[in-house]
Amino acid sequence: MLMLDLSIIAVDFNGHTDTKRFLESLNRSVLASSHKLDVFVVIVCNGEMLNVSTDLLNHIHLKIISSGSNLGYFGGINYGLEYLRSRSISSEHYLVCNNDILFPENFSLEFFDFMRQHVSYFVISPSLLGQDGKNQNPLFSNKPSLFKRLKLNIIFSCFPVFAFCSFMSNLVNILISRYSSSINDLSVNSSPFYIYSGYGAAYLLSNSFVESCGSLYMPTFLMGEEFFLTYQLALLGKNILFYPSIVLFHTNHASLNRCKYYFLWSNSKRSFGYRINLIKSSRLSNNKKVLSMLI
Repeated sequence: MLMLDLSIIAVDFNGHTDTKRFLESLNRSVLASSHKLDVFVVIVCNGEMLNVSTDLLNHIHLKIISSGSNLGYFGGINYGLEYLRSRSISSEHYLVCNNDILFPENFSLEFFDFMRQHVSYFVISPSLLGQDGKNQNPLFSNKPSLFKRLKLNIIFSCFPVFAFCSFMSNLVNILISRYSSSINDLSVNSSPFYIYSGYGAAYLLSNSFVESCGSLYMPTFLMGEEFFLTYQLALLGKNILFYPSIVLFHTNHASLNRCKYYFLWSNSKRSFGYRINLIKSSRLSNNKKVLSMLI
């Protein structure tokens, strides 16, 4: 079995420009580092097949595969994990992410330093710097309050409310991207700590997680992935580790912004319903350990 430092699985849904930027930024990072980082990249195409010249990507191993249909975000990642297993490719670490991620030039060097520390973890949420330069992680440091859960229930139960909130969110992102001069690489020096959930755009999975779980828990097609990962880890008595010094840039919902509001709402509503049912089933089974980690 081939053992690598890092495998990267990114999901593409007809966002080929974003994926090319993703690959080019990774290639620049690997090239800029004085340390050799063995990286294998799998791009899972949930839509049209990506065509990209590998001439300029001579510092990373790249494989572009088609899922055959739109499997959703976690579905695409799981397809990539299965591809690696079928090729007997294993890694110490797995970065699973959207294709709208960009790598800072010092990523390879910082990741090499991270590997030397032999951090014990199951899942890591890295720093995700948005177009406004702010860190999008952690999504929730602690369990969401009752007020927050009630607010989400209202948003997902009513399409007009969801459409309005989504429109305002997109408007804010457009204004930020128009008037922000650049994506700022903020200095993130705080110590790692455990959190309730991290932003779903990127996770670092350990070899232990992949060997133990095999795949990411995915009861729905799309949306709500952050909670489902928190639930999957809660069943194992594990938490997500927020690791600020691993920094990535996030260009904000490149794929989701191409979807219609009703499609997003119907999937969000379905995922939120699963979330409620999972909590109810934990109550019925009197699984206090899981409940204490979820609510």
